[in-house]
Amino acid sequence: MPRLTLSIAIAIALGLTVLGGLLHTLTILVADSAPKQAAGAALAIGLAVIPYCFARLLEMRQASHGQPERQGSATPRESRKTAAAPAPPRPRARGHNNPALRVPGRE
Repeated sequence: MPRLTLSIAIAIALGLTVLGGLLHTLTILVADSAPKQAAGAALAIGLAVIPYCFARLLEMRQASHGQPERQGSATPRESRKTAAAPAPPRPRARGHNNPALRVPGRE
């Protein structure tokens, strides 16, 4: 049953992606101003992206179904500590010693 649901969600996402592409092409050809083109592009992106996100959610839920919770996993802060050494400090700018930048009378 879950496989069938995932297949249907992917088919709907693909169908709406094609529909979004057609809507975007039609909007570009028909719209006579930039705001109308932008509105059509936003609708086309929404038609393509939102169903894809739902299909991915179902796919990730199915992949994690039945797997036990991980215990003792590192927090994001701990994993960043072990990921890479910090960069060395940058040298300070020395623009104030440049004679061309000095203001006359303020020595």
